[in-house]
Amino acid sequence: MMKKVFGIGFISFALIALCLGAAYAQVTNGGFETGDFTGWTQNGFFNEAGGPTSGGPNFTTFLDAQAAGVTTADSNAVEAAQTSSFDGLGAANTTISPVQGSFLAFVTNATSEGNSTLTGSSISQAVAIPPGATTLTLSLRLLNNDSSESFAGYDDFGGVALSQGSTILAEYNADLDPASTADLHITADTNEGGFLNSTPWTTVTFDVSAYQGQTITLTAYSLQYGGDNSVETRLLLDNIVLNAPVSSVPVPTLSSTMLILLMGLLFAASIIYMRRKDVRA
Repeated sequence: MMKKVFGIGFISFALIALCLGAAYAQVTNGGFETGDFTGWTQNGFFNEAGGPTSGGPNFTTFLDAQAAGVTTADSNAVEAAQTSSFDGLGAANTTISPVQGSFLAFVTNATSEGNSTLTGSSISQAVAIPPGATTLTLSLRLLNNDSSESFAGYDDFGGVALSQGSTILAEYNADLDPASTADLHITADTNEGGFLNSTPWTTVTFDVSAYQGQTITLTAYSLQYGGDNSVETRLLLDNIVLNAPVSSVPVPTLSSTMLILLMGLLFAASIIYMRRKDVRA
């Protein structure tokens, strides 16, 4: 009997460990495989005077522009493939596919109505960093429809930042101006995804080991720059993954607690059943 009870107990607790391990150390919908922005918060804004003319391609510049703008519905979306722009200035050309899975997301500084409809937008998510987490990785690329002679003066940009409250922990930015301080610059006349200019898919890695046990905010953004609201710049995102050992399990959530109770009841019921069966034998 003891061997049978031990076997049932081992299976029950193995199931608990497996389910708990799968429940943690993940960015919600990081690959956008729900086909929408489940788990993410969307924000758009419009400034009639246009995007900023100083500050450079960074998250602080984006936040300042957002604070000065009026909240406006964005047209950010999740799509199976990137093929066209909202402003209509790009040509039909090479389709851009997701890095992994069936979907990718985009964040843009225009709406589906075209130019002069938006100054900037973002998507964001609060991410709990579990014990043992080391890095957060993602794939991004920037698309744009400006002519190359406008890159320096109208340096639209997009990027991704990690923050806690008003403190910016880390950021990665892509823009148009090859002489700027951004981490990545667009290449003119690449003609991909329905846009004139593009960067390649780029893997970005953030070290999050210092924030274990804390919650940080992940934000992806796109902004008009140079005092106008014209010509679209679009940031593509995919495959956002928080890398942490499966065994790194924080305090259980309600769902995992219920799972533990369920498995415990199953274990107890199995013992009672086996004892009754032995008595009858």
